[in-house]
Amino acid sequence: MRTGAACMTAIPDQHPYLPDVKHSLSSMFHFIQALLAPFRAKPSNDLDWFHVTFDDTHIHLDVRPPKRDPWKDRVAWSDIDRVGLELTDLWLSDDLYIFASDRPESRLIPMEADGGQELWFEIMDRGLFPHAKALDAMCQAQGLFFWPEPGSEPKAQSRLN
Repeated sequence: MRTGAACMTAIPDQHPYLPDVKHSLSSMFHFIQALLAPFRAKPSNDLDWFHVTFDDTHIHLDVRPPKRDPWKDRVAWSDIDRVGLELTDLWLSDDLYIFASDRPESRLIPMEADGGQELWFEIMDRGLFPHAKALDAMCQAQGLFFWPEPGSEPKAQSRLN
């Protein structure tokens, strides 16, 4: 299995072509994601009861599990401190962990939820999880990846707007 370092090289923070490189990485990530989708497709986990939407200010969760009480939640984009991406094996859903300043525990959002993939792309486009780090994660196939990295201060990283 290839390591992230072998798969993607670091891009300097101060480079004259940095905006073009970031746009290219975004386009490349979306292209690679589309190419790999059939191979990473997982069996239906019947998550049609977990709905994720977002707008300019918030992420909205509308969860109606079978035989359990439904619940709703929302988190402001501006409150997000850290994002985790868990890539699992073929039979389980990949998951997003959203850490926000409004509560101590994270929110778990399955990628197979209705709107989960769209949320993931929006998180990257907002700079809450860099495209380059997502590509590194995909090269490793499985694992738990965070941005900002554990050990660094949440919200200490600059974000794209």
